[in-house]
Amino acid sequence: MRDRFRTFQHSVGKPRLPGISAFGTRLAFYEYVSATTRLTPPAIVQQWTHDLLDANSATRILQVAQEVLAMCQAMGN
Repeated sequence: MRDRFRTFQHSVGKPRLPGISAFGTRLAFYEYVSATTRLTPPAIVQQWTHDLLDANSATRILQVAQEVLAMCQAMGN
């Protein structure tokens, strides 16, 4: 996932770009901030720290999906 962000980091047209990586029901949430060129979480951490079956993680997925949808809609206008 980190490699994917690095591939297009110079062409991101938004201030921030969220991402989700899944391994089974385990999830990792990513965020790239254009102004600082910072990608979180740091490379050396346990990445899949959230569980899809957990209510908080499911809520976060919906939040990220809504943010991405809003970003896409704004680009279409």
